[in-house]
Amino acid sequence: MTDNVRQIVSEWLHQEKYNHKGETKRKFYADLCHAKAVIKVAAADTKVTDETRQWVIGYSAAMGAPEEVLDLAEKFKPNVEDGTVPYHSKSGLDHAKYGQLWLFYDGFCAALAGGELSPEKITAIYALAKKMIIDEEKIKQVQEIVEKEDKLEKRRLELLFPNGVDIAIKEVEMEQ
Repeated sequence: MTDNVRQIVSEWLHQEKYNHKGETKRKFYADLCHAKAVIKVAAADTKVTDETRQWVIGYSAAMGAPEEVLDLAEKFKPNVEDGTVPYHSKSGLDHAKYGQLWLFYDGFCAALAGGELSPEKITAIYALAKKMIIDEEKIKQVQEIVEKEDKLEKRRLELLFPNGVDIAIKEVEMEQ
């Protein structure tokens, strides 16, 4: 993907997902910290599937992260390195208080995309939030939003593609 296309995708995603217009370029460090921290949240129970990791890499690419960040995220070992440190309530960093819930939202999404949002994983995610001194009620609200969005997406896809997206794509390809 060219830098121009990456910027267009990133700006569209920021507008669509966060109602944010304007500059979307983040610094290398911020992109890398976010990717590592999302993997760490999704791997709170020490397990991370390839699908979960690929969700984080794909999401990071869509958000405009450079290739080097994507490569480092692919190699990141969440059980060896704690990617959440910059987001800890005691870090003293201003972005910590704003980034925490976003981080956990993306972590829940990544775990869900990887098919691993089990009760054990959820318990481990809550324990990580507690360790980071994040209000449990806020994490519960984030989890509820992710679960509602997942149900709504399934409902939307069932309505728009009653035979499945794969069948719809094959039918369109046969017409060409």
